[in-house]
Amino acid sequence: MPSGRSLGLAKGTSRATRRHPEPPRKCNGKLTFFHRKGSLIMKSKALLLSALFVSVLTTSLARAEDLRAAMEGVNARWLQAYNTNSPQAFLDMYTNDAVLMPPGSPPVNGREAITQFWENRLKPGNRKNHTFEILSAQQDGKTAYQVNRWTADLIKDTGETTKLSGNSVRVFERQSDGGWLIKVHIFNVQ
Repeated sequence: MPSGRSLGLAKGTSRATRRHPEPPRKCNGKLTFFHRKGSLIMKSKALLLSALFVSVLTTSLARAEDLRAAMEGVNARWLQAYNTNSPQAFLDMYTNDAVLMPPGSPPVNGREAITQFWENRLKPGNRKNHTFEILSAQQDGKTAYQVNRWTADLIKDTGETTKLSGNSVRVFERQSDGGWLIKVHIFNVQ
């Protein structure tokens, strides 16, 4: 029988008095002590998995923050075009094959037709102060989507302002330069 020293025990410690109630066993060619609540190997694996989980969670949160920042930037450009009545700026915000689905109207297909839609909508100059509040944004590879709540002011001929609001879903496609263009834009009016 090996002595306490050959088992890696402290000097003067015998197998009978050590903390581990079971004798050491070989596991993967290494001498390992097991105790009632599990092995040192299991605890090491649990610690490693915990560290991996924290790392993945941290990376996911950072990625979500990056996506949110990118979506805020896209929103700022879109709102600038809308609120300054600059419909030609929409041309560079949609993909060539984009689809716009306004409420109560047939789908509008293609970036040129979408730009024309916004030009006709903004031509009277009676829509102001459009805002977006991002409710959620998710990404899967080169595609992302944003769900938001929007508001805008409609100014009547009498000068009276009516607050409009609704929800919007926009699907974005990542471009080779890292930017995001709108591929699908759906909105409603409440």
